[in-house]
Parts: sequence; structure tokens; C-alpha cells
Amino acid sequence: MNVTVLVGGVGGARFLQGVRRLLGADSGHGITAVVNVGDDVWMHGLRICPDLDT
Repeated sequence: MNVTVLVGGVGGARFLQGVRRLLGADSGHGITAVVNVGDDVWMHGLRICPDLDT
């Protein structure tokens, strides 16, 4: 089974951990995270992606 989840930020990362536990970490289920990239920014030559980095 494949599961797609809309997530963002620290809460999204924690939610995905819960989904992974619920499905079973080694169960072979696929989890796809659709995340927000609207907050991404370049600062001092570095690409910062808060939702992806979390």
C-alpha cells in the first residue's frame, strides 16, 4: 500500500513518524510526503528549505 500525506514543518515530520509507526517501519508500505516549498529562500549562498530540512 502507498500512502500520500500533505505535511509541512516540524509538525509534519512528527506526523510522518507516527504514520510510519502505524504502518510498520519494515512493512514495505510506501509513504510519499507532499511538502510546502513556499518558504524556501536563498541566504548567504545557501538554499534553506525549512519544511524539507525538518
